[in-house]
Amino acid sequence: MNHEEKPSQEYDLDKDFQHFIGKVVRDKKISRQDITKIRKAFLFAKNAHDGQYRKSGEPYISHPLAVARIVYEEMGLFATGIIGAFLHDVLEDTPVTKEEIENQFGKTVVDIVAGLTKISKIEGNDWGADISYQAQNYRQILMTISDDIRVVIIKIADRLHNMRTLGAQQSYKQLKITSETLYLYAPLAHRLGMNNIKTELEDLSLKYSQPQAYEEISKKLNTSKSDAEAYIERFIRSVKQCLSMTGIKVIRIESRFKSIYSIYNKIQTKGVSFEEIMDLYAIRIIIEDRHQKEIDDCWRVFTTITNLYPSRPDRIRDWLRLPKSNGYQSLHTTVRGLEGKMVEIQIRTEAMDATAKKGLTSHWMYKEEKEILVIDQKLVDFTDRVQEILKDKSSSAEELVSIIKNEIRLDNLNVFTPKGEMKTIVQGASVLDFAYLIHSKIGNHAIGAKVNNDLVNLNYILQQGDQIEIITSSKITVKEEWLKSVITSRAIHAIKEIVRVQRKDKIESGRLVVNRFYKRLGIHENTPEVEELLRFLSLPDLDALYYKVGMHDPEVLSKADDFIKYKQNQTPVPVPGEIPSENSFNTEFLVLGKEVNIENVIIASCCNPVIGDDIVGLQRKNRVVIHRTSCEHAIKWMANHGSDIIKANFSESAEVSFLAALKVQGIDSQGVLIRLLQIISVSMKLNMRKVFIDTKEGQFEGLFLIFIKNAGELNHLIERLRSLPNVKSVTRTDNNFKPFEN
Repeated sequence: MNHEEKPSQEYDLDKDFQHFIGKVVRDKKISRQDITKIRKAFLFAKNAHDGQYRKSGEPYISHPLAVARIVYEEMGLFATGIIGAFLHDVLEDTPVTKEEIENQFGKTVVDIVAGLTKISKIEGNDWGADISYQAQNYRQILMTISDDIRVVIIKIADRLHNMRTLGAQQSYKQLKITSETLYLYAPLAHRLGMNNIKTELEDLSLKYSQPQAYEEISKKLNTSKSDAEAYIERFIRSVKQCLSMTGIKVIRIESRFKSIYSIYNKIQTKGVSFEEIMDLYAIRIIIEDRHQKEIDDCWRVFTTITNLYPSRPDRIRDWLRLPKSNGYQSLHTTVRGLEGKMVEIQIRTEAMDATAKKGLTSHWMYKEEKEILVIDQKLVDFTDRVQEILKDKSSSAEELVSIIKNEIRLDNLNVFTPKGEMKTIVQGASVLDFAYLIHSKIGNHAIGAKVNNDLVNLNYILQQGDQIEIITSSKITVKEEWLKSVITSRAIHAIKEIVRVQRKDKIESGRLVVNRFYKRLGIHENTPEVEELLRFLSLPDLDALYYKVGMHDPEVLSKADDFIKYKQNQTPVPVPGEIPSENSFNTEFLVLGKEVNIENVIIASCCNPVIGDDIVGLQRKNRVVIHRTSCEHAIKWMANHGSDIIKANFSESAEVSFLAALKVQGIDSQGVLIRLLQIISVSMKLNMRKVFIDTKEGQFEGLFLIFIKNAGELNHLIERLRSLPNVKSVTRTDNNFKPFEN
């Protein structure tokens, strides 16, 4: 928020408010008494924010008014939610106190507003310099889920309006806000079933974080839009005619196009071009609600349509009998429609559609001047898990939020125990996650599993419909590296609890060994040589050293011997630094948004940006690491450490080669590798750093590390490689990608 002089342009806020309140009155959903309270809240907030302006120049009260409209018109909240939206910034940005709000509007409202107020200062900081205040704010918001979910709903509405007006912010602020949005707010909106809002948040995030990609896809969509609309109109007419014979009442048929973000995501993850995406066209068929016949009616519609237009069996998604965790119910398929074009079809009833659009907020009811949330068991289960996770005192706020992100995900799998009992687990979960889902004792002693009667290890990633039998051994104990194989909160918490106890034991045994080591050098814990040893071993503190030694870490033990030799020979001890990647370069090739005192700049090997990419600099102590703005690691860091973002661009005059990593997948056939290498080395005359390729069950996957001058050259290479016979996809990856391990 900015406190600026009043702009010359006048904004008729009273007129905007009267337009809004007029709609509320006409809807007849809220009592006159509560409408009076809403008017009072608007005037209260307007007076509190008097003299404050947004970056765009509008009076600040225009923002709470916009948020109030969103929570009512797009999210379905009533008077308390609207009042909370009007007041959501007054505690943080004005002299108004909690007592004043409670006196005027009651305890429920003040609790909502307090839950929406950011943490600006944390007293008694025990976390050190790297504490993420943003993660603490995420944690505070998530803690309110079981107390009053309206806090989270209003916060998402607040973020949506900020995203809609993000153009007024500076570019580094845009990156911070879009990263936060993609990291937490869009997934949270999805988890609460607000699919329209989730889609808009994602599209706006792409618009500001990767404007080039956004514009390119947007132009391609607009170019084909008129033809696509005419095609969909003809297709809908044929569907209506076909359904008219069934006797099922069709309320409406809506057309839609895939969102820009989802198109971008598919291009990046699937390694396909815009033209290869099959489900750009889509229709949604909404039928009437007939008690206890809804599911059968949806399947009748499906059968009728697929008798006319063939359906792809691999594209059928049934969320009717087993809804998603956010209550979403629908039947999806993709058919070969008119002219052989692929069209996605969604079939659901009016009630299902209301839940799909407003999610869990559609469960709010207004009765006798009170807002009542009809209890949904899926919401209760989710909020209970969130609260359980947040009780973990051993993890930082950043770690807790990261764990909760996995709980937010909706792409769940249905898997089965040996006795046929169905269990739901998040997609990407491993056998070890499943073991802990059954019971912590089973997880603690798991050694492997039989999945569909085949022996697999604990790292095996579960697939839809798998039947799993966990194999245990009393001789097996929990290992810290198990944390790399699990993603569910239950497994992470159980493993960390045991590792914490183990760590104490290992630190103590390591301390005894290191003390004997000190004696050989004639030093003790408080001498300068100890600090020298820690620097030499690249360890942060003595406990880390004791733990490594207690674990008999061979690398640390070997380096410790080297340290003794250096000291005994009285030669200077070299201080190891980070080994720069092949992409280390001088800052003259970069334009940074602010002056920083740095020793060097490093290109991140996780995303390998090249000239022409949208990039960002992330400052860590004396270094700046350059990432692509789309990099998942960068998004997570920016979402939690917004103050470390540095605006960055490559110099237009830079002439330097960057290392790019490509993941190539396809059908294994004779000569395919030779054809790939001919394009890279002969046709495009590019130098390669590394090639690693593997085959499995008639498929191949390969990693190609190639020196590239700019994004244009890289995109041209990707298109040429994709055009080869038997090549299914070409995507950018990280330097450490290993075929068939992901």
